[in-house]
Amino acid sequence: MPCLKIKDIELDSSVMLAPMAGYTDTVFRCLVRSFGGVGLAFSEMVNPRSALYGGGNKRDAILACFPEDTPLSWQIYGGPSEPLAEAAQWLVERGATMLDINMGCPKRKITGRAAGAGILKDPDSAVKLVESVVRSVSVPVTVKIRSGWKETILDKNDFIPRIEMAGAAAITVHPRSAMQGYSGSADWRQIKLVVDQVKIPVIGSGDITSPEDGVRMMNETGCAGFMIGRAALKLPWLLRDTYRMIAGLPSLPTPSIPEIFELMKVHFEATVKFHGDEMGAVLFRKWIPFYAKSLMLNKETMVSLIRTQRTDDLRFRFSNLTIVPEKAEDGAEGNGC
Repeated sequence: MPCLKIKDIELDSSVMLAPMAGYTDTVFRCLVRSFGGVGLAFSEMVNPRSALYGGGNKRDAILACFPEDTPLSWQIYGGPSEPLAEAAQWLVERGATMLDINMGCPKRKITGRAAGAGILKDPDSAVKLVESVVRSVSVPVTVKIRSGWKETILDKNDFIPRIEMAGAAAITVHPRSAMQGYSGSADWRQIKLVVDQVKIPVIGSGDITSPEDGVRMMNETGCAGFMIGRAALKLPWLLRDTYRMIAGLPSLPTPSIPEIFELMKVHFEATVKFHGDEMGAVLFRKWIPFYAKSLMLNKETMVSLIRTQRTDDLRFRFSNLTIVPEKAEDGAEGNGC
């Protein structure tokens, strides 16, 4: 029996990998999926004009999807004047089986064009945008929102019921305002506020850093599922652990330092294979701080790895790292070259 159903798509887990620009490419999505427990993953944000009229390696990388990377929802964003409906059709023609409209990104370069959380300044335009995308495609269309621009609008002017009436198949709520960014704490009461207003599934988001957090969010809000985002960058196995706790399955051991070291190398080689030798090391450098913390690398070693620009050089550096299996003592320098 499925854990969650979004329109006609059945999901085997209520735990989802959140969309994160610059991080959740198909390589990382498949890495997280390899541990198990992922009900649904989301693409990086797709720029509608880039999808329709652009090209090049960056667009191709965002739109790429390995066969095992399913089920997957493609996240699109844009303001009222942008060709979101056309981009949605373009994605569906190329195999997309679910779409998500981003109305939650707080970054200035996105909100400045009335996209992402910027559209929440004008709730009427947000509803019309959902309507236009839903009318343009036959696949489920979900919406990811924040609680508002400055203050919550989730209980104002029937905004949430209107999103449901516009045809949204599910709503994801990140309960911070756009102005908050990622500061402060996510107010999970805002998720329950949405749950109480609609019949479609509500997906929670924000501040889930442990399996216990996921269980608590579902119990406190009544949400049908939830996304894990930034915490998964540091702990790719977190979705597995959270799913198993919810499902009442025995917990599995946390990967050891040597296992995490091997995982890092697998992630690196997959990145190189996907993006090519020229860009492999450059694109993988952003992952080094996450692995460095788990591997307890000293700061000097971490900085040195980040500054390595050639793929062969970084591969050589990894092969010569000294990794101590035992946990470093508090205050110790940790692992290094």
